[in-house]
Amino acid sequence: MAARRVLITGVANFWGSALAARLAVEPAVEAIVGDRDPASSVRATVELIRGDLRE
Repeated sequence: MAARRVLITGVANFWGSALAARLAVEPAVEAIVGDRDPASSVRATVELIRGDLRE
């Protein structure tokens, strides 16, 4: 199975951080990308992008 890259909008809120934490331990997930600074517990596993998702 191919590795997956996951974009989580709202990664800074409770549900987004919880989802990032669960996905971080999945071997099929290559990268987690977020639109805001996540909680400190998952910060090391999330790559941040700055930009407008509508563009």
